Amino acid sequence: MTYFAYLKRSADYRTEEARLAAYRTIAATVIHGRGARGWTQRRLAEEIGTTHTVVSRIESGRHAVSVDTLLRLSGALGVTFSFGPGANASAR
Repeated sequence: MTYFAYLKRSADYRTEEARLAAYRTIAATVIHGRGARGWTQRRLAEEIGTTHTVVSRIESGRHAVSVDTLLRLSGALGVTFSFGPGANASAR
């Protein structure tokens, strides 16, 4: 068994994967929405009133995103983020 295969069987690994799932969904939605508009990270940052570093962190899929930032992203990209029981951490 490879080390990576071993890690995937680890309870800690599975817990971390579950924790990051929503962040990855947000990241994929932001990357897609930004790309569809032909925007750079800097342009998106200007649209939502933040820095390109913040956009980069969001797009990494490893960092929490505030509700305020999600609302600004939603408005700028024309997407809806849905989370909670039964929502399956989706973004449309």
